[in-house]
Amino acid sequence: FQTISVMKIIFIALVALLGLCSAAVVQHKLVYRESRKAEMMRRGEWGAYVQHKAALRDANPAVYASLPQNVNDYGDIEYLGNITIGTPPQPFLVVLDTGSSNLWVPGTTCGGTCKGKKKFDFTKSTTFVSNNQSWVIQYESGSAKGFLGQDTVAFGAATEQQLPVPKTTFGIATQISADFKNDAADGILGLAFTSLAVDHVVPPLINAINQGLLDQPLFTVWLEHMGTATNVGGGIFTYGAIDTTNCGPVIAYQPLSSATYYQFVASGFKLGSYSITKNYQVISDTGTSFIGGPQSVLDGIAKSLGATYNANYGSYLLPCGTNKGTLDITIGANVYSIEPVNYVIDVGMGDGTCVFAVFPFNNFGFGPSWILGDPFVRQYCNIHDIGQQRMRTTFIALVALLGLCSAAVLQHKLIFRESQKIQMMRRGEWGAYVQHKEALRDANPAVYANVPQNVNDYGDFEYLGNITIGTPPQPFLVVLDTGSANLWVPGPNCDGSCVGKRIFDSQKSTTFQIDGKPWSIQYGSGNAKGYLGQDTVAFGAATEKQLPVPKTTFGIATHISADFKSDAAEGILGLAFTSLAVDHVVPPLINAISQGILDQPIFTVWLEHKGSANNVGGGVFTYGALDTTNCGDIIAYQPLSSATYYQFVASGFKLGSYSITKNYQVISDTGTSFIGGPKAVIAGLADALGATYHSDDQSYYLPCATAKGTLDVTIGSNVYSIKPVNYIVDVGMGDTCIFAAFAFNNFGFGPSWILGDPFIRQYCNVHDIGQQRMGFAPSLQAST
Repeated sequence: FQTISVMKIIFIALVALLGLCSAAVVQHKLVYRESRKAEMMRRGEWGAYVQHKAALRDANPAVYASLPQNVNDYGDIEYLGNITIGTPPQPFLVVLDTGSSNLWVPGTTCGGTCKGKKKFDFTKSTTFVSNNQSWVIQYESGSAKGFLGQDTVAFGAATEQQLPVPKTTFGIATQISADFKNDAADGILGLAFTSLAVDHVVPPLINAINQGLLDQPLFTVWLEHMGTATNVGGGIFTYGAIDTTNCGPVIAYQPLSSATYYQFVASGFKLGSYSITKNYQVISDTGTSFIGGPQSVLDGIAKSLGATYNANYGSYLLPCGTNKGTLDITIGANVYSIEPVNYVIDVGMGDGTCVFAVFPFNNFGFGPSWILGDPFVRQYCNIHDIGQQRMRTTFIALVALLGLCSAAVLQHKLIFRESQKIQMMRRGEWGAYVQHKEALRDANPAVYANVPQNVNDYGDFEYLGNITIGTPPQPFLVVLDTGSANLWVPGPNCDGSCVGKRIFDSQKSTTFQIDGKPWSIQYGSGNAKGYLGQDTVAFGAATEKQLPVPKTTFGIATHISADFKSDAAEGILGLAFTSLAVDHVVPPLINAISQGILDQPIFTVWLEHKGSANNVGGGVFTYGALDTTNCGDIIAYQPLSSATYYQFVASGFKLGSYSITKNYQVISDTGTSFIGGPKAVIAGLADALGATYHSDDQSYYLPCATAKGTLDVTIGSNVYSIKPVNYIVDVGMGDTCIFAAFAFNNFGFGPSWILGDPFIRQYCNVHDIGQQRMGFAPSLQAST
């Protein structure tokens, strides 16, 4: 399909609030309820609650794992809606959440956490169909689980105009999060895309669009500002049309970055004397009562506002009468101004103190950098233009991937190169480097915004591969990265950051076609940018067997990240799905599959353990087949959670005396040299190993001769054991080695774990794109 047409079709529109008259298609009235966060702030309990959760997380992850916390922090919700399920209809009050994609409600067998909630009794519905499939949604801590069923779901209360959607699959919960127990909502109605849905269940609204039940494939969100009154009218979701009663003319449309969340680009934030200009990935989310963003930026905005951070409340406090003007957000060519009435929140402390409605979080390169929650959505109606054509294109693309067979198998040889991280550790520079970046982040966010740091921390990669582009072929050494989806290499107009790297000269290729579209990839700090072109991209070196893929769109960089400048790699070849690609560019491998160039729509990754030798053979990527030379028999396949990253569920981790059993979203990622996971769990594993944390370089040190057995990862019904040779790394510091693990917090977006090279060296990873699953096989090498 044509990427340009997709960009024109998927939009989120922002319109000014106004009081005009018109008719709606189906309008879903909301109930406003003050968030539990605001209630706890007023009672002076929020700080203790935050500290309690942090203490559990840091000190005892096994206990913390049993204290569920919902995705999107559903204690932070403010707007609820009525639905009915079944025939005759059974009523429920649910969170209308644009940040998730599944519908679930409690079932009759749900226990103590469901006490007081309405429960769906399928035995009383004449239209219910069971599919006998178990269902689990994993939250940051805790989960909801039960079984799936199919019935008629109707948007709206039975006493109002409804939108009935027959044959809708939803979850019937037998257990829900403990944090959810005290909330008014009975369940959650996700309104995002199918690609974000657990078990690939088609969301109710997408199902309605597919069945042609709406006039237009869109919905409008209007949230009413209700102060602190609870259980009153809170706004309207209008399905199938623009809400011209409560919303004015459309100001502008903004293309979505991907059809997962309602995610798009904002390029600047300003309040008073503080401003920052930088491209950020942001989402519009009705399930979040505040605005979330990078802490360094929020600190700057809060300082300009005169707000003071209060650790007891975990929030920025300020006098209720504060008025320093609007909080301005630049999206596309327009500035959207949020007035103080929407970002200064009176939670009823009684002493004239209010809360600045923001909260900090770090996305660690996964998901959005900002959450534009209710303060933004109250100021501007949000039109979620899903687009009927777009949905058809998505389905066509998936069918194409599932129905291919043809031509070739290619083995792509790798080159091992020690990561910059390990080199800097050996030279004693890593700690100073980390401190330098943190100092810039904490002390001067405006400066820090100009210090590039690559997505996936490309200073952390170890395996490179050769490709050629054009006719005659021009060679490049690139990162083969299963954690991203774009290909780019330097172009002839690249600035000083490209000095010493090979560049692609389009004038020397007879098969090159200019796209002319500007192209930019935003990293955690810094970016790569240039323009798009199309040419033949061949996997492998010109001296080897190659896999040529004609008419492949890629980025020609005029600027790349400064951190990338000193590295051997000349570009990045992303091998993930199109839904993850910037500008919806079809990745080279997906393009090869779509053209029928491969025997099977799969590829196998085998990484060789090479110690610390550089620029030697590092393994093989086999495109189109299983690698039976370097890999044993498939142990098992695991279904992907979503076709974005190669993401799936792992249910346990164990090393020595430490173990934790809990469902985590994990990804297999060749672009990461260590294993990443939750801080508390990594600390527990390290303690069992006898490794000592060094805060100066944020790493765990241990004697190289340490042998405490295997690091065991449970995936499906199998345990995958990583031997010490793969998780203990000798960085050249004598008898001292590094535990190849690092801590990060995903803040509810993206995976909780990154299974990097230590896991992939131990087990071949089979990426089955056609059936959207991962296979694992033992690596046939003596060192493992």
